[in-house]
Amino acid sequence: MQANPLRSQLFISPLRLAQPPVIRSLKDLEDLISTLFGNILELRAANASLLEFFTERQREQGGVISTIGDVYLTAAAEFRNLYPDYIGRLPRAEERLREELASNSNFRFFVDVSDTQKAPFQGLQRLTFPLVAASRADQ
Repeated sequence: MQANPLRSQLFISPLRLAQPPVIRSLKDLEDLISTLFGNILELRAANASLLEFFTERQREQGGVISTIGDVYLTAAAEFRNLYPDYIGRLPRAEERLREELASNSNFRFFVDVSDTQKAPFQGLQRLTFPLVAASRADQ
């Protein structure tokens, strides 16, 4: 997980700290972040927890994990609502990203600069960067 820093470090925090602000009002900024990223931070925590389960299992079983069904059942029970919520928000997030890129030149510039500086996250406009890629990178 260290090789792929959390999106909040790459995009959310810089968006909040941008000077001058990329989005005029704090309420609009938080609405944009909520729409684009949804519950990604909760998903990251769930993925970290799942990794901890597997790490503990590996320690218990001497380095080689031979059974994992119970780990997945525990995780499924604990995190079952996070993934459908995340996936259900994708269409609106993609639409909002396109709208903001089309209507807000400050946001478009921010994305272009962020995209250039934060390889390997290239092609932000043609990817659903803050959404689909985030879940893959956090695994």
